[in-house]
Amino acid sequence: HYMATGEHCPIATIQERVDAATYHLKQSVAWKGEMQGVLEMRMHYSNYFKGIDYFRDYRTKLVREDSSEVLLAVLEEIGQKFNQDSFAENILH
Repeated sequence: HYMATGEHCPIATIQERVDAATYHLKQSVAWKGEMQGVLEMRMHYSNYFKGIDYFRDYRTKLVREDSSEVLLAVLEEIGQKFNQDSFAENILH
């Protein structure tokens, strides 16, 4: 986008990030199985949620949990807690 227009894309909303991480987790588990899919996702969460203040507790939950069902619930909670209004204020530039 930048090369074509010279403009930066808007920062992804928290819900867009949650949706992408949720889809990625589901696909990872479907492809590699519960344990391997969950374990391989751990390295991706920090990139999905980079720059959000007060996110440490959620990051810890995401990288320590072994159940995709629990992880999906945590992702849903993240989407609810960090709504669009508060996300814009909490993102680091």
